Amino acid sequence: MPIVRKFFFYLFVIIYVVLCPLLLLYATGYILDTGKRQLTQTGLIWLSTKPSGADVFLKKSRYIYKTPVGIKELYPGNYKIMLKLKGYTPWTHDALIAPGKAVAFEKILLIPKKWRMEYLSDDSYSELIPAPSVDGIILAKSGQLGNFYIFTPDNKEMRPISEPESAYGELPVNSILLQDDSPSAVLSCGYFWDRRYLFIEDLKAAKPVIKDISAFFRERPSHIIWDVHAYNKFFAVYKDAVDRIDAESRVVSRGYLKNIKGFGLRHGSVYFINAGSNLFKKYGQKNEPVFSNRYFDKQFFNGSDFYRVKVLRDNMFLFISDNGRLMASQPPYHLECSGVLGVDFSERGDSLLYWTKDSANIFDFSRSPQKIYGSGKNIRQCFWVYQDSHLLCNDNDSVYLIEPQPQGSSHVDFVTGVKKNSSVYYSDETGFVYYLDEQSAKLKAIEVAPNGI
Repeated sequence: MPIVRKFFFYLFVIIYVVLCPLLLLYATGYILDTGKRQLTQTGLIWLSTKPSGADVFLKKSRYIYKTPVGIKELYPGNYKIMLKLKGYTPWTHDALIAPGKAVAFEKILLIPKKWRMEYLSDDSYSELIPAPSVDGIILAKSGQLGNFYIFTPDNKEMRPISEPESAYGELPVNSILLQDDSPSAVLSCGYFWDRRYLFIEDLKAAKPVIKDISAFFRERPSHIIWDVHAYNKFFAVYKDAVDRIDAESRVVSRGYLKNIKGFGLRHGSVYFINAGSNLFKKYGQKNEPVFSNRYFDKQFFNGSDFYRVKVLRDNMFLFISDNGRLMASQPPYHLECSGVLGVDFSERGDSLLYWTKDSANIFDFSRSPQKIYGSGKNIRQCFWVYQDSHLLCNDNDSVYLIEPQPQGSSHVDFVTGVKKNSSVYYSDETGFVYYLDEQSAKLKAIEVAPNGI
């Protein structure tokens, strides 16, 4: 019996000494490469799709599980991934697996072989203007205000902004100014010799109330900005000065700010860049410095450009000049020298999407901007799609769905053509892109993100 006990004791010791390191190595991703006769640290791929349930192929071999799935114990090297689901175009991408690393291809939108389309109007329209703050679309049959309509995608309701027979119905509309987080709009109407400015307090109202605010402007302002928390408070920007307008009390503070290089509003607070290129926040008659130009190079706000100050959150600012120069209050500071047409900040992903005529870029404030789409011909608009994991671009009268990748080039898929020189609108609520048909100019919609995600 003592001999037997000793035998089992030493056997267990040997098993412990041999197996424990092997188990630890296995847990950290090491397996025995029988071909090379050595331990190799493996990698992992994570794949998730919308819709889920796609078959997974690695190097032409079908994997046993469907998406979403994590595939472990992959030898380092290049892998061709293919995902297949009935009714959808196969998704393919080349991935490099590094020892001890994981590559995640998340939120893959599988492209249907036939897009789901909806026909939303019998009438044709000359213009489509996105109104994202009310999750709606402004449509025009002609240039007169009486032929402008607001369409809300959630209930598919179409209603006139102003009746043709109203006091403003026959006024020609020159431009419509919209603002983030505000249901209001300012319309520039009339003629060169008789310019009119109309204020609509709530585009979502069944019968929007229209007020003529033309008398408050001493000349044609370059920008009109209003306080989203006080509908009757406006700021008119003229060259290097700003007037403050209280439409309710009919008081205009001429030269409220003078000799400035930039202006912006957030939550009722006024921000401005003074002649010394310093950013201030205005409290009543007091100006509190936000940051000084000494933190940047001497050329930061030099020149004659006027900047729109966009406050992303406390101590995070964007500065966009009239010629499209884009700068940030965080490194690398200078994002684009000119040509920026639009920006959209994702609070979910803490990333900035901005676009020029030929490229769409993402800046996450931790590294230099990434060019996600660089083959644009005439990009007019870009939108975040599917929990801000994809982009939708209106480029040269065509709509493209763009999927950035952790490795390699972005996936770019054609969605539809649109009416020449027209805008489109993407709704996060419905997951549809809304556009005017390139032939009939009727309102249509295509589902690009199922279930409005």
